[in-house]
Order: sequence, then structure tokens, then C-alpha cells
Amino acid sequence: MVQYFLGVVPPPEYQAVLKSFHDHSPVSTRPFLPHITVKAQPGLTPDLAWLEKINAVCADTEPFNVQLGEPDMFGDRVLFVRVQRSKSPGLYAFHDRLLDAVNPDPEVSAAYFEPSDVWHAHLTLAVLGDNLTAEDLLDMKKHAAVELSPFPSFPVEFLRVYRWSGEPGTWYEGLLDIPLGELRS
Repeated sequence: MVQYFLGVVPPPEYQAVLKSFHDHSPVSTRPFLPHITVKAQPGLTPDLAWLEKINAVCADTEPFNVQLGEPDMFGDRVLFVRVQRSKSPGLYAFHDRLLDAVNPDPEVSAAYFEPSDVWHAHLTLAVLGDNLTAEDLLDMKKHAAVELSPFPSFPVEFLRVYRWSGEPGTWYEGLLDIPLGELRS
């Protein structure tokens, strides 16, 4: 089944740093797409009925800055780069507006840690499994603290819609970039 999610991406020069780090780490089985998920799959249906609402939120949202921080982990399962909440209020407000616009089933949304009180913006570097062990992730965390520093602040000027066909052997890909702050008459 086709699936979607919405994300923002770091600038190309920092994406290159992230990809270099990833390419020199233990091998993962899925492609590396440096992004921060702003809205997960719940409510993003294959019929794209939600897209008009997302376009409206984007048009009415001015570009904002995101400040990345030190690497961290969710337990021993996910290695990520933090988003500094206090220095990235625009991202959190944008998340809330997107969530309100799509209005997914609350139980399903909660299973994806989407509600504002539990959403933790982050840029995933690696996940347990994908040929990676917990020890690999801990080792990668140590290297990430050095190799990915300094952790930049960057402007977010568009939202990327990601799509996965659901076909075996494939993964998410960028489908569409929606600019921020372009109210249309």
C-alpha cells in the first residue's frame, strides 16, 4: 500500500556531511534520506485528499529556522541528531498546524508519537536492525558527536512530501516540494 510522510531537509552542504558519515558507518539496508519528519503517515491517505490542506498550511507559514544539536538515542534502537526545541519554535508550530490540518485518528496518531506533547523532532541517522546492532549504534553515536559537528542552524523554506510505493525492495522518495510563505490570491 502506498504511504506518505512530510519532512523538512537540511541544506545540501550539510546533507553531504550526513551522507558521508552514513556511508562510512556500518552498512544499513535502506537508503539514507536526511530529513526531519514533521508529519508521519496517519491521515496521509493514498487518494491525496489531504494535499490541498497541506498546501494551504504551507502557503500561510513563513520560512523558519531549525537548530540541530548533539546526537542522541531512543533507547538502544534509534540514533538521531537532536533538534533544539527552544531554538526551533517555528518547526514545532508548523508540526502542530500540519497535524491540525490532516486531523488523523487520535489513536493511530498517538502510535506514531505525533501529538504535540510527545513529538520529538529529530533527524534519524540509523536504526537497530537494518544490519546494525546496538553496539554499532553506540559506536556511531560517538563518531557522530565529532564528525557531524558543528551542528548547524538552517532555514526551512519548503516542505517535502515523501512517498513509498509499498513495493518490496523500494523505499521512500521525495515526491513533491511545497514552498512556505507563498500565499496565493
